[in-house]
Amino acid sequence: MKTLLRGGFVVSGRGCRRADVLIDGEKIEKVGHIPPELAAQSELVDVTGCMLFPGFIDAHTHFDLDVCNTTTADDFESGSKSAIRGGTTTVIDFACPNKGESLAYGLDLWHKNNPSIRVPLYQPFPPNTFSYSFEFKDWIKNSNLFTEIKILCLKT
Repeated sequence: MKTLLRGGFVVSGRGCRRADVLIDGEKIEKVGHIPPELAAQSELVDVTGCMLFPGFIDAHTHFDLDVCNTTTADDFESGSKSAIRGGTTTVIDFACPNKGESLAYGLDLWHKNNPSIRVPLYQPFPPNTFSYSFEFKDWIKNSNLFTEIKILCLKT
């Protein structure tokens, strides 16, 4: 059965507007005026006065990261649960090779610490997605950096 969110304010990059939202399963089917025949076939949820936000992206997380002889509090499981409860549907974690280590080594270490998560370097972002970013500590000194980035991109 479809779900109809009626009476809310939809927030988007274009602003905030009063609109109904029709959801089929896990997908938004229609935003705006929902015809009565569709509304009659849907479970109605009154969201009058509520603001309806899309899923958020946290573009810089530190899950299970070793920093200064300690490890950050959240691993992927606890961090993901916290994120989704707050409306974040996509996280981009931090793959961090140490000074002098290659990007490939940093990526291998990230995968070793997170064996159940397989993420290509570049991907479209569906809901509940994980990706990662890199820290370039030696980018000025390392003349092979751009070659290494190209190789990593070709491997994924």
